Amino acid sequence: MDMKVHYTSITIVALLRSATTQAALELALAPTMSLRAQVASDFDLTTLKSLRGDVIFLDIDTTNPKQMRTLSLFMSEAETGSVVVTSANLDIASMRELMRNGLADVLPQPFVGEDVANALQAAAGRRHVAAITPVSDDDQHRGSVVSFIKSGGGVGATSLAVQGAAAIGRERNAPPLCVLDFDIQFGAAALQMDAEQRVSVIDLARDLKRLDGALLRGAMVRPHQRFDLLAAPSSIFPVGDLDVDAVATILEVARREYSQVMVDLPTLWSDWVLATLANSDVIVLVVQLTVPSLRQAKHQIEMLQSEHLDHIPLVVVANRTAKGLFGSKDIPLKNAAKALGHEINHTIPDDPAMRLAADTGRPLNEVRAGSSLEKKLRLMAQAIAGRANVSHVEPRRA
Repeated sequence: MDMKVHYTSITIVALLRSATTQAALELALAPTMSLRAQVASDFDLTTLKSLRGDVIFLDIDTTNPKQMRTLSLFMSEAETGSVVVTSANLDIASMRELMRNGLADVLPQPFVGEDVANALQAAAGRRHVAAITPVSDDDQHRGSVVSFIKSGGGVGATSLAVQGAAAIGRERNAPPLCVLDFDIQFGAAALQMDAEQRVSVIDLARDLKRLDGALLRGAMVRPHQRFDLLAAPSSIFPVGDLDVDAVATILEVARREYSQVMVDLPTLWSDWVLATLANSDVIVLVVQLTVPSLRQAKHQIEMLQSEHLDHIPLVVVANRTAKGLFGSKDIPLKNAAKALGHEINHTIPDDPAMRLAADTGRPLNEVRAGSSLEKKLRLMAQAIAGRANVSHVEPRRA
């Protein structure tokens, strides 16, 4: 059973390299957090073992091999997952090395916005949940995968994925949930949640031998404390920079770490996109009720059939539908379903709240008149998750 822990106070014990960093940390803390800090340019294993608090916050010099070895040894012996590290000289290689140690999070300097408070809150939560939640290796507890494809650019599939995840993540006892942005050329999931683009699927794919749950979680950002997000690359990459082995490995690790994995896929068809779909428990096809969109959606369905993926449950979502019949240019649902050869499972209305949420990088419940739309997305996301869970435990067709 998943649990959510609520706190009235969190004690942060920090070992920092300068008084300047201490002052920046004090400014970044939430009101519910108390800080016990000491300034030291170096540390040893005995010092680290003496630290006691809900979260241990360490300022480390990643260019110092002695400090990196000491941290690694401490983490191998520590009985906590509540260690957060910050550094002024982070790069991809050092971040990977740090996250391999099982840290709760790694924060670059200077501190940005609410990143520090959010990371410390999440770290404290992981510590307490780990202490009260039994771990099971039962294969039935592996998470399900829901992949989003679209009938063309601009139909709003990314918005539905991230806002649906944000809606679920706001619920009490929300399951561990992540969104993987696999659109390596035009992915916008992080932008729509005003989240940092830290490490992408491209970075993980380049070092698959070292990929594990800790490294995957370390690559994630956590928008508005709702769900974990693997952001798209900040630059455009060739389609060939990903391959079947990479996406299959990343999906397998994600299944072990999360109850539900939502994947936002690009509009292209490639071998690794097909591999992602083949590893999915449900495929969500997002369309609009227009002739061009439905024509492209029909091609997508035919492609799924030709690639022998039609045994995977398909959910069709009509997005941005007109709220009223008068003056609407939407094709009627009955006609649209007939054109597709598949029922329209869900409809999401064209609502200014969705555009406002995307423009401001906020969840729907935090924008004007967004609560009603958030409720629709939550119900849709829960229905899709339920269908994915059923598919997950049923035997797959060879």
